[in-house]
Amino acid sequence: KTDEGAALRDQMNEYLAKIRENGELEAMHEKWASFKDNEGEKLTLPTGEKTLVFATCGDTYPYSAVINGETTGYDVEMAVNFCREYGYGIKIEINALTGIMSGMVSGMYDFAGNVITVTPERSESVYFSEPNSNPAVVLIVKDTTGAAPEQTVETRESIAARPIARTPAA
Repeated sequence: KTDEGAALRDQMNEYLAKIRENGELEAMHEKWASFKDNEGEKLTLPTGEKTLVFATCGDTYPYSAVINGETTGYDVEMAVNFCREYGYGIKIEINALTGIMSGMVSGMYDFAGNVITVTPERSESVYFSEPNSNPAVVLIVKDTTGAAPEQTVETRESIAARPIARTPAA
């Protein structure tokens, strides 16, 4: 953790408060959460006297994805808009989450986004902004209309013996 990192976190929190207040945050969330055709959108990267390096995984659409060779998504658009607002340039780097966290600690990256979860361990090494979204995390089960009783999911216990696929929390 550095003074420069704390200052950047404070700027991001200021930016988040502003866009939360003016409705831009909700509009951006609705745009990306709708899963409507955002895939063709190319984000114009700002330039500035200082360029910040933004790290993301690029594989968690709608938050971060590489589509048709372009890095895009909710967290990516927010990072680009933040840099534009504060006069920074931005360079986007794709990496796995473990590489992102070690890159943040080493100073390789200035900031990161990819639906990253705040944990006590991570908080010891990096600063976190205020949350920029509240994704609804749900369990999806197939329609059991007409299914045999052993295929229905009615209780927590009935899930225990079933195979479950998940994406690890970032």
